[in-house]
Amino acid sequence: MNPTWLIALPLGFAFLGIFAGKFSKAFLWIASLANAIISLFIFNGNGVTSYIIGGWIPPYGINLVVNDMTRVFLLAVNLIFLLALVATSAEILKKDEKMSVAFMLSLAAINGILLTGDLFNLFVFLEISAISAYIMAASGKEAISKFAALKYLILGSIASSFYLLGVIVVYASTGTLNMADAAAKVTSLNPNVLLAAGLLMVVGLGVETKLFPFNGWAPDVYANASGRGSTILASVFPIAMISAFIRVITFVINSGKLNELIIVLGITTAIIGEVLAFSQKRMKKMLAYSSIAQAGVILMLIGIGSSKAYIGASMLLLNNGFGKLLLFSVASQIALVAGSDHFENVTGVGRKSPLFTLLFGAGALTIVGMPLFFGFRSKLYVISATMDKSLWIPAVILITAAIEVTYYFRWIFNLVKADAKLSEKRSPVPFGLALAGLLAVLVVIAFGIVPEANLDFFNRIGDLSIQLSKTLMGGM
Repeated sequence: MNPTWLIALPLGFAFLGIFAGKFSKAFLWIASLANAIISLFIFNGNGVTSYIIGGWIPPYGINLVVNDMTRVFLLAVNLIFLLALVATSAEILKKDEKMSVAFMLSLAAINGILLTGDLFNLFVFLEISAISAYIMAASGKEAISKFAALKYLILGSIASSFYLLGVIVVYASTGTLNMADAAAKVTSLNPNVLLAAGLLMVVGLGVETKLFPFNGWAPDVYANASGRGSTILASVFPIAMISAFIRVITFVINSGKLNELIIVLGITTAIIGEVLAFSQKRMKKMLAYSSIAQAGVILMLIGIGSSKAYIGASMLLLNNGFGKLLLFSVASQIALVAGSDHFENVTGVGRKSPLFTLLFGAGALTIVGMPLFFGFRSKLYVISATMDKSLWIPAVILITAAIEVTYYFRWIFNLVKADAKLSEKRSPVPFGLALAGLLAVLVVIAFGIVPEANLDFFNRIGDLSIQLSKTLMGGM
């Protein structure tokens, strides 16, 4: 099936939604469901395929590229996006119809980011996704969400300029914007020119991937956006943004010095994120710093650049997607029930409504990496795959996991703690949250216990450099 539909459908419905009023909400559901089904068909394919856009053959024209990594990520983002809509379906947003347009724009842009094989076309999709993300960031009920969105907008605009400057350097040096063609030509460039282009792009993409020190926007945005906005920003966006980072920084640029810098920044991001998550008194802000830490670990693996590191990074990325889907959707509903997501306010909420504890606990356990969960398999794979490279990498994984265990279990115990001030009346869990949450729990447990042979698609991701090098002419 032609992947162009993954971009065209939500983009078309977003345009219609501007004039459709209350029907725009229905368009959002139709587009997200259709995208999930289309991505499932694409996932069942194999090999590398390039789809030419506009009739111009690459490297002169834009192409959309489907390879094994793309297939996995496309299915993940579209499925998680749909589940996020279901999980937050009980939430009532101001100007709900207009927000639906923003969500559809984000869905189109995210798929475009995953599919495009062109550096400038990637910039366009990054800009569309950024605009929708700023709107999501401002969707919270409190005024602080607007301030957080403004801060995000300023940093995001600066980051876009840096990425575009990097693209200009690559284009001026190679005469091409096609990723595969540029990757073949940059090998003959002066290493300093290549490093300069790479640094510009790292700054540009570092904001969206939450790489230290470019992640200052994330905690306030994640903590204060609406439930639906924060859930999608924390679970879906990282998959697309880190996919772009992989293709641009480690495939097109592929500078040894730059990769070393990414490893250092990734480790720094992970450690700082975990330490700050440990000290938080608000549930969603704790989850925000946890998301930063997870991004740091994943980017550290990307900097290593080996096949096994790519596989481990992909596994952790998907585990984070489903885990944060559970955690942010549940945390947002708990905040609504308790009146706040502060530590003292949520005490005992899970005792009165055990399903909250089950869903939040499952999300926490898979992020931490407990046995029987996908996170355990992911972290065990990373440790075994990187042990021969350096003991630092397994050490970082174990240290971050130890900190995660401490603060996640503290929050879980607080949810089930008896509280005399809490009303005896149970707080029902919305049907959509229960349905989507239980499906996500099944996914993270299934990925944790199924035989390894059933997860062979992760092994195919490892041969990333070979796959990407074939994308210029559709694998020919």
